[in-house]
Amino acid sequence: MKKTEPMRVLHLINRAQIRGAQQFAARLATQLEASGVQNAVCSLYTSPDQNDTFDVGSLPMYKLEVNPTILDRVFRVEPMVAIRLRRVLKDFDPDVIIGHGTDTLKYASISRLMRRKVRTVYKNIGVASYWANTRGRVWFNKFLLRNIDCSVSVSEHGRRDFIEHYGYDDTRAAYIPNAVLTEGFDNASGQSVRQKMRAELGASDDDVLIAMVGSLSHEKGQGTLVNALSRLIAKGLPVKLILIGQGPEREKLENQAKAAGIGSSVQFLGVRTDIPEVLSGMDIFALASQSEGMPGVLIEAGLSRLASIAYDVGGVTEVLNHESTGIVVPAGDFEKLVDGLEGLAKRPEWRAEFGEQARTWCESRFDMTTVTSQYKQLFEQLLSGAPLTEAGSIAISADN
Repeated sequence: MKKTEPMRVLHLINRAQIRGAQQFAARLATQLEASGVQNAVCSLYTSPDQNDTFDVGSLPMYKLEVNPTILDRVFRVEPMVAIRLRRVLKDFDPDVIIGHGTDTLKYASISRLMRRKVRTVYKNIGVASYWANTRGRVWFNKFLLRNIDCSVSVSEHGRRDFIEHYGYDDTRAAYIPNAVLTEGFDNASGQSVRQKMRAELGASDDDVLIAMVGSLSHEKGQGTLVNALSRLIAKGLPVKLILIGQGPEREKLENQAKAAGIGSSVQFLGVRTDIPEVLSGMDIFALASQSEGMPGVLIEAGLSRLASIAYDVGGVTEVLNHESTGIVVPAGDFEKLVDGLEGLAKRPEWRAEFGEQARTWCESRFDMTTVTSQYKQLFEQLLSGAPLTEAGSIAISADN
């Protein structure tokens, strides 16, 4: 690392969209900047929706604006991304490159070939064995990981899975949890904010609003929640489902709700930049994903004092404590999901108790300042040339 200059960190994201991984990258870069580290964000691909974007404030933002071609499918790498990324590396001259999930692994690895002095980190945001589920994909990722100095998983479950699935060196596999800035949730905690949001949604005082935030994609399980809502309505409960996010499954979900006769009870809010305000108007947060790393949306729900219910996948139980901050349901057990939602819908005292405990837990566990210092420490260790020791020395242990 340069002795007379601050550390320089380049954050790679897939697209400049309002998604969990991208928003975390922007928050981390901003917090690191405040601690004296120079940062820039680089998005690899063109966003399909120009209205679904976010900014990184005063930080440098490189948009490569590449649409994947047949070459990406054949060779698994898009040459134009590599060419344009090379120019970014020359311009920004990073000491550390961190790829925030999915396709960024390829280009973080390639960056190491283009600039041997740079240190590379891959942030594993999911469960590797779920997403890399073919021999070819596993082999290719193992090949790419040769040029990655350290992996960071957002859950201890994800870290263990990553090590086992790829045979990755456990001394180079860290766990640093997701984190959320609490200030926005503090400002949105008042009764007036809640009433304003419920009025916007046309909800009465008796309505129980069940929320889910996330990309409208198959693995996120919104279809399961629509089915669960239909069951609850059939039981006479005054429930509505509020889906926040955008994605390829939207039309299918709308048609599913209409076919079940509950179209008016399911609202699609699209992408929202005011998540704390939206969640302030909700009563329950539900997550029926097939796979998760550590769901940042559960942290946001906890900070909003919402009782949550979720399938037990990935690192869910590292955020959600069963019958303390919400309800954890065995993965795929639809009947228990419906039962849990019914219990929360009928018992406001449960929702209040779980919500308060969720706020305390998430505030103490997933503080952005703490997580930022962990990343900074990790980067400094990499640049010093010192061997990385036990991952717990550079990250919070899941057992603490």
